Amino acid sequence: MCPHPVHTFMPQIAQQETVLNGLGRVLLYANGNGAGNWYYKEKVKGKKSYREKKIEGATNLQEAIELAPQVAIELAQSLAAKPPTPSNIDPLDLMAREEKLQRAKEKLFKAKKKEENPKINLEKAFKDWFTQEQKRVDAGALAKHHSITSLIAADISSFI
Repeated sequence: MCPHPVHTFMPQIAQQETVLNGLGRVLLYANGNGAGNWYYKEKVKGKKSYREKKIEGATNLQEAIELAPQVAIELAQSLAAKPPTPSNIDPLDLMAREEKLQRAKEKLFKAKKKEENPKINLEKAFKDWFTQEQKRVDAGALAKHHSITSLIAADISSFI
């Protein structure tokens, strides 16, 4: 058995009255954070929830009933000012957005990497390699007659 009775978690209503032709009701809480205060409360259409607003300046049931229309208007205006939250978010749409974001991140990463390591022209790379090989041959590190490199170099030097 639960050590705390249910009524300690739910505020008790001391007094209530239906107003605005059944659209809402005014109520006075007996306990909880709203104890001693009058509130206007209405059901959210199509949902199993309520919205409520404190009726400022009401000290008794008659004043609460008189101020209820103004509080109902304020409540409706505050809801109209809020952007609607999508209740049925398509998970596929979220996945598509996530994939698009991932592709954008990859594109930025590739662009950054390209800046760090720019592509080198193939012709320039080959000329640099050929120059280094020729220096090694001239220095005697590679024998001119026994080197495949020198054969390739001889063939390629005719193109350069």
